[in-house]
Amino acid sequence: MLDWEMLERTYDLTGRVNFDETRALNAAAACDAREREYARVVVQPVTGICSPAADVRATLRGRVVRYLVRTDRVVLGRSTPRDPVDLDLALEGPAEKVSRRQAIIARDPSSGVFEMTNVGARTIFVDGKPLGANNRTRLVDNSIVQIAIIRLVFRIVSRVQFVAFNRLALWLLRRPHIEDEISPTQPPRSLLLSG
Repeated sequence: MLDWEMLERTYDLTGRVNFDETRALNAAAACDAREREYARVVVQPVTGICSPAADVRATLRGRVVRYLVRTDRVVLGRSTPRDPVDLDLALEGPAEKVSRRQAIIARDPSSGVFEMTNVGARTIFVDGKPLGANNRTRLVDNSIVQIAIIRLVFRIVSRVQFVAFNRLALWLLRRPHIEDEISPTQPPRSLLLSG
C-alpha cells in the first residue's frame, strides 16, 4: 500500500522524490493497468440464474467466474499481452502455477465428445485422476478439472437443456410474485428437466 502523506511530506521537504517512492508509483501504475485489462474481459458471475446463450457448447464454472466454451477448440491458461488464451484462469484465482497454455479442450463436431489435452508442464487432475503433460482424457458432464489450486466444474450444454431452461424461465416470469401467494405452486412436470 502506498502512503501518500509520507510521499507528499518527503517531496515538500526535499523537493525531489526518492527512488523508493518512484518504484511505488510505478508499481501503482502497473496495478492500475492490470485492473483496466481485467475490466475489458467479459465474464458472468456464478450467482443468479442466467440463460446460456445459443452458441454455448459447454461451461467451466469456478468459485468466481463461469467461462463459456463457444467454439469447438479453446485454450486454457494464463493470459499475457503477448500470449492471449481463450479462457484466462487468472480471473478465477492465483494462477502463478498455471502455464500460459495449460490445456486445450476440443469437441468432436460429429460425435459431440469433449476431450482435454494437457499441453502445460504441470499435471492436471480430471475427476481426481492425474493427467500428465501431452496426455488427453475425455470430459463428461460434471467433470471436475483441477489446475494448480483452481478447481472448475465442466458442464455440457445440450440443446434439450437450453430449450427446457428457457421454458422454465418463461414460466417463472409469468407467475405471480411469491409474496402475493399463500402457497407457491410447482412448475408443470413437462417443464422440469428429467434425470
